[in-house]
Amino acid sequence: MAGHGTVAVIGLGRFCTSIAIGLTKRGAAVLAVDISEHVVQRLADELPQIVCADGTDVVALQQSGVCAATTQAVVAIRSQLVASMLCTLALTEILQGGE
Repeated sequence: MAGHGTVAVIGLGRFCTSIAIGLTKRGAAVLAVDISEHVVQRLADELPQIVCADGTDVVALQQSGVCAATTQAVVAIRSQLVASMLCTLALTEILQGGE
């Protein structure tokens, strides 16, 4: 998996945590993002690139480094379909250069 760009994994509930850790173990570059500082601290030893940021906020995503490094993204914000949709729209705006 190495050499295929960075995968952003946004929303570190059970599903995305499993994806992020699995990709990391397989050699992928993963930038993990969650709004909860507690979650970020808990997973810091397993995910070398992890930041605390609001995935629905374009500016927060830009500041987290998502726009500079990401070629792919997985979004699953815990039990919040609207937040996942907002995050996806924010990523689309960033990656298409519509800052």
